[in-house]
Amino acid sequence: MQRSRIFNIFKLCFICLKKLINVCYRRPRIAVFIILVSLINFLVYAYASTIFYSTSIKSIGAVRALGVGVYWDENCSRPITVITWGVIDPGSAKNVTIYVRNEGNVPVTISLQTENWEPASAANYMSLIWDYNNELINPNEKFKITLTLTVSADIRDITDFSFDIIISAIE
Repeated sequence: MQRSRIFNIFKLCFICLKKLINVCYRRPRIAVFIILVSLINFLVYAYASTIFYSTSIKSIGAVRALGVGVYWDENCSRPITVITWGVIDPGSAKNVTIYVRNEGNVPVTISLQTENWEPASAANYMSLIWDYNNELINPNEKFKITLTLTVSADIRDITDFSFDIIISAIE
């Protein structure tokens, strides 16, 4: 029963398409009109889908380092004070690669914390993790670390946010 219904729908679509093609051959202006209307429909749909069904989130994160240096490059010549996450869609994540160097004179491990979320409710929908595994970092040694900011698909009413990232050395 279901197959015959689908077959009939396809058959009807094919007949309509055939008639439309015949009309377009006989009257080219109608063909141009149909193409123009289809293009306008597509553009309106594409614009509406980005406005009504998509949300983008802009953010900035300040970085505070205690007992270690945090840098953009492997040579540790460009210190990080702010991470601009850019636009992150709900239900997605964004990675940033950093380099952490022990600038003290004893081996340390490091910890990661976040605080000062604006708005405060953003902390309920976002999480920051890293791929550091509590390895000992000797003096002047550096580690390449990936920070991952994940945004819940359930986030609502937050379009801009900021928070502080604290990376601390632990002896």
